Amino acid sequence: MPADNPPFADASFPWDHQPPSPQPQPQPDRAARQLRAARRLPVRITLLLLAVHAVIVLLAAPARAVLAQPLAGPFNVGLGLLLAQLCMTAGVAVWYGRYARAAIDPLTEDRESSLPHPEGQR
Repeated sequence: MPADNPPFADASFPWDHQPPSPQPQPQPDRAARQLRAARRLPVRITLLLLAVHAVIVLLAAPARAVLAQPLAGPFNVGLGLLLAQLCMTAGVAVWYGRYARAAIDPLTEDRESSLPHPEGQR
């Protein structure tokens, strides 16, 4: 066997392997950034609503005396907080419907119209 041609010269070893060059990530276009920005506000409001709900639930046990304080007639603080939470939830649901129609739907329609239809032109 010649000395200049070692055995397994053409074999590849795991430590010789070069990782593939990373593919450049596609940058989101302007419409995608606008859509993402338009969705941030509803997420923040939803998180705020969940935080209010969590505070009311967490107050139920340790602040029972505070929640039992009468407000007007048979209504106490706990019932007032519950009704306020119900009104906030309904208000946020109505607001989101209007917001989605006005701010999110036009952005998604623009984005969908720029994408090719999967079944081709009809």
